[in-house]
Amino acid sequence: MGYAREDYDQAFEDACQALRSPRELDIVRGQMLRVEEVLWLALRRVFAGIAVAVASLIVLPPVYLLDLPQSLATGLLVSGSLIAVSFLVYWLCRLVFHLEISSRIRGRRFGEGLIEPDASGQ
Repeated sequence: MGYAREDYDQAFEDACQALRSPRELDIVRGQMLRVEEVLWLALRRVFAGIAVAVASLIVLPPVYLLDLPQSLATGLLVSGSLIAVSFLVYWLCRLVFHLEISSRIRGRRFGEGLIEPDASGQ
């Protein structure tokens, strides 16, 4: 399933509609966690795009500038290098984003409940 702006907007609107009934905190919490999931999946897709673009800029220019023989071994080497650099850049993006979020947001991790129950368990 692809996640687009419409998915985010719909999930957010559903959560806002549920806010009108304060007794349904579990429903609101679930919908907000769904919004958070959509955002995380969208960020991962952006990181993957960035990784492929950066890896292409790193790996492909030297291949074209060096007059390498066109063979299966060269193709596999270039493909493997492109995949490896993409993988490294993707995880570097995720690490930097995680460090940035964790340095600015305290008290709650992504995916945890937003509202703590009171002493009566409500």
